[in-house]
Amino acid sequence: MTNNIICRRAKDIGEEEKEKISKECFETADAIKFGTNYEDVSDHLFCDENSILTFIHDEKGKIKGFAISVNIAINEKESLLHLHGVILSKDLQKKGLLGKITSKNIGYIEGENCWKGISSEVTAISARTRNPALYKSVKSMCGEIYPESELDVVTEDIKEVLLANPFVELPKDGTMIKKKAYVLPKPHTDVSDKDTNDLFGGLEENDAVILYAGDIWNIDEKLYHEGLMEGFERELDSEYKNFDYMEV
Repeated sequence: MTNNIICRRAKDIGEEEKEKISKECFETADAIKFGTNYEDVSDHLFCDENSILTFIHDEKGKIKGFAISVNIAINEKESLLHLHGVILSKDLQKKGLLGKITSKNIGYIEGENCWKGISSEVTAISARTRNPALYKSVKSMCGEIYPESELDVVTEDIKEVLLANPFVELPKDGTMIKKKAYVLPKPHTDVSDKDTNDLFGGLEENDAVILYAGDIWNIDEKLYHEGLMEGFERELDSEYKNFDYMEV
């Protein structure tokens, strides 16, 4: 299944294909009762032309899982990977795919920066999430993660980074729990990690965790390098779309 993880930029997808992708992604979300509609899925997929869209296809080429990510500059040398949304069909869940998708996204971003000559490294991950599985996956990849409990408050250095992220809104009470973050309640399934279950178990069904994780160390090297090459090739294709750069 990992051979079918494909990264694309939203800006590279034509209008006709957008409709097909939106339809298949909505069907995937609806099948697991995620609590959304076609318009919401399509908007999340294509509202930002720079979004990284990651698709997992079945043997017939139909989308069975998808993720929406955005990379945001922290400074000249560091960037933040924001996980804007991840939906996996039931048969793809609990297979470690969240970590594989994230690893490939990190490589994809750094591949693009490599071609542009920018020394930029993904040094942190963020998300607004109601999904304990996503939290647990990111936690397994990083040396630090916040919050670890409902009472944790955002530190000044983390706050500075998250304020540059237009996709999250920090709670005014200083915690990292966003009350009534969703209009519709999101499904909740416990994971094999007591601390994670305790954190999410204390939330109301419309609340969300504003997640921040740094010290990224445990990534899938194979998927990272695949993403690196796809990002590198995408920039070459874009830069030299009318030029055969392989010829001397």
